[in-house]
Amino acid sequence: MTNGQKGFTLFCILLVPFFIIIEQVIVVAESVHHDAFRLYGNHQFSRSLHWGNVPLLCCLAMPIDHTKLYWFPLRVANHREFRVRDELSRLAIEHYLPVKWAQRIYGGHIHRVEVPALNMIFVHATQETITTQKMFNSELSYLRYKMNVVDDGEGAHTEIMTVPDREMDAFIKVTRCSDARLQYLVYTDFLDKEGRKVKVIDGDFAGVEGQIKRIRKDRCVVVCVRGVAAVALQIPFEQLEFIK
Repeated sequence: MTNGQKGFTLFCILLVPFFIIIEQVIVVAESVHHDAFRLYGNHQFSRSLHWGNVPLLCCLAMPIDHTKLYWFPLRVANHREFRVRDELSRLAIEHYLPVKWAQRIYGGHIHRVEVPALNMIFVHATQETITTQKMFNSELSYLRYKMNVVDDGEGAHTEIMTVPDREMDAFIKVTRCSDARLQYLVYTDFLDKEGRKVKVIDGDFAGVEGQIKRIRKDRCVVVCVRGVAAVALQIPFEQLEFIK
């Protein structure tokens, strides 16, 4: 490696923290309209420096510890979920892509194929690692952080969403099973409402905790990654234990 190449590499490394801060601001523009509508109802995003009654400068992404390991829910652009999964595997970066089976017709024949269950992949890494890969790895440039608008009483701000380990472990355990009792749900505010909490005590999903909710007139156990994804399970009541 020449001195020029070494200098350029060092320059890129020094730029990473700067790009992390810039990216936290840019991702707000990608998702702020959707999250703002959920938080503020009919208030519209103004062309001025205000968003409804909230100053725009209060809506910049709040930093997280970019050197700490988190589970990040990341949207994937252009239906590149499998390409992103393969590249993360090659880099030995822990990740989870929920998949399901679907029927597709090829050459006049019906085939059972694996497809992404969500337009999203979960990555267990530091923000620094993800941002660096997004910057310099074209295969991972399709990743987009998912943002959440939070009002803590002192003004609105956005945060890069992360998933607690406990929620992620339960979600992975449930969705890794190819089970006819499992159905993915469109995430709505209804799922954020508290339901009766239960724990599965028997069967393939033993140990999983969720909430009882009525889905299409059926009582189901719903397991959520809050604000991101949810699945419903039809489990006999004798295999459930109510918890406080």
